[in-house]
Order: sequence, then structure tokens, then C-alpha cells
Amino acid sequence: MSHNVATGVEVMELTQDSALERRKHEEMLIELEAKKRAFEVDVPTLPQDVRLALRNLRQPVRLFGENLANVRDRLRMAIARRQVMEEGGVSMEGGLMTLTDAATSKTAAAHDDEEEVTKYTRASPEFVQARERIAKFSLARARARLDRERQRRTGAKRKRAQLLLSIDERKVPDENEAEVSRLDDECTKLYKSLR
Repeated sequence: MSHNVATGVEVMELTQDSALERRKHEEMLIELEAKKRAFEVDVPTLPQDVRLALRNLRQPVRLFGENLANVRDRLRMAIARRQVMEEGGVSMEGGLMTLTDAATSKTAAAHDDEEEVTKYTRASPEFVQARERIAKFSLARARARLDRERQRRTGAKRKRAQLLLSIDERKVPDENEAEVSRLDDECTKLYKSLR
């Protein structure tokens, strides 16, 4: 317990439970900010690069049951957490724990940049007409291509049906079938004797 002489206000230290809750709240704020930033963090895609980055952050290379996507997500979160902590993490203002200005200003700046990128301007009438002509031309070609593909598939189905029908007709015993098989056997014997 300390006593502030200038204001005459007595300040008491937090209990152990309050300090623990305060620490949990701080960690939760860091985690939330890290989740926001994780979407903006670029991580390597090659497994060996991901392993190297995790080793540099002194993180386990792989946890039990993790697949490559989970490992990349864990790396992304570790990098985001480190960024939040390097920018100052969290601070106390008015008894409430908030992220420091450096941590929030970077997120706000990223959102401002994103808004500037997505601004649109009106197109000139000539440009709109050109786009309409391109679209009509493209759609006509796509329609023709799809019609050709449908015809090809229909033709292939028709040929397959005819082939199956002809195979079925061959299965019906024919009068000449015995003669053909006898000639086939004779040809095979003749071929073997010539070798």
C-alpha cells in the first residue's frame, strides 16, 4: 500500500487473484490483436521454410496431430503475437487494459490503406461501350464452344450406344461362328508351324 501525499489518495496494491485476472485479460487482448493481424501476415509455403521460421521463433516444429496447414497457421499466429508484443503490447488506461497506441495505429493504418485501394471512379461512356462489345463477343464464343462440346458429347454417347448394341448382336450365336472359329484355329496352327 502506498500513499500519494499530493492528492491525499491512498492506493492499495492488487490482490493475487486480481493480478492474475489482470494478466489473463492482458493475454486475451494480445491474442485478439494477434488474430486480427494474422490475416495480414505472410508466411512461407514450403514445409522446410516453415520449419526454419518456427525454429527461429523457438517454437516446436510440429505438434502431435498437426498437418501442414495447422503448422502454417500456428506460425502465422506466432509471428502476429510477436509483432503485437514488439509494438508495445497492452497498457493500462483508466483502470481498463487497452492495446497501446502503436499496436492499434498499425491496424488502423492497414485498414486505411485497404480503403484507399478499393476506391472506384466512373468510366467514360466509350469505355463502357467497349466493355459491352467485349462481353457480347466473349459470351457468343462461349456459347458456341459449349454447343460444340454438347454435340461432341452427344455424338460420343451415340457412338458408344451403337458399339454396345453391335457387341450385343455379336453375342447372339451365328451360323458362321463355328466356321470362323475353326478357320481361326487353323490359321493359328499354321502360324505356329511357320515359326
